[in-house]
Amino acid sequence: MGRKWPFCQLFWQEQAKINKSKQGRRVHPDLIRFCLILATKSSIAYEQLRNTGLLELLGWRTLFNQRSVIRSSPGFLDSTIQELKEKSRS
Repeated sequence: MGRKWPFCQLFWQEQAKINKSKQGRRVHPDLIRFCLILATKSSIAYEQLRNTGLLELLGWRTLFNQRSVIRSSPGFLDSTIQELKEKSRS
């Protein structure tokens, strides 16, 4: 549970920054990942959240550009498998 709270704090800090400046904004990489995951899970839900104005989420063009920068491949990272093994031992 301790790992979730820092992300929540980061998320709301980034939301405050986005609302202040619409031009030339820089977005934290974790917020980009969050938006990519959310849009991947449900593009309709992502679009509806964006349209409500409740949250300032990245636009589709930005997500597309970011997705093309991130290298992905099928399978799991070795570091992820190691972490899962360690957590299952405890």
